Amino acid sequence: MTQAKMLDGGRMTLPPEVRNWLRIKAGDRVAFIRDDDGVRMVNAALLAIDEIQTAMAGEAERSGLDSDEKIIDCCKSVRRELYEERYARHD
Repeated sequence: MTQAKMLDGGRMTLPPEVRNWLRIKAGDRVAFIRDDDGVRMVNAALLAIDEIQTAMAGEAERSGLDSDEKIIDCCKSVRRELYEERYARHD
């Protein structure tokens, strides 16, 4: 078990091993999640990625992107469209 002490103003220094477990560094954000077991502290960026992955699960297949080749072609198409929007001459 690792502990930290709460200082004035609600500040606390997380021990290095906790920062390593959470994969956080100075300036990173953490999220606090309350559940039946108490409160969990998690890396906010990793939580956001996990939530996006969960929300997007199955979308590629539903969109017909069922092979690596189709996904690559879609990415190339989107990249080409973005390039044309940003850099096309508007004569």
